[in-house]
Amino acid sequence: MRDLVITLLAIVGVVLSIGHMTQEVKITNLERQLSRIENDYQVVAAENAQLQRINEQNLRLLSSGGWNEGE
Repeated sequence: MRDLVITLLAIVGVVLSIGHMTQEVKITNLERQLSRIENDYQVVAAENAQLQRINEQNLRLLSSGGWNEGE
């Protein structure tokens, strides 16, 4: 009986260890995914700022007579 209890406890320990390792891998993968998302967000934000500057320049140019004002 004692050997059965020790065996069951060992099996439970192994199962819990495997579960813990699986959770650690999932957490690591989520952290990496979050890092990639943050980097992509920064790229998109920088591109958006650049497009806003271009848009403002175009609006100023058009409001002052356009590209062919001197002709």
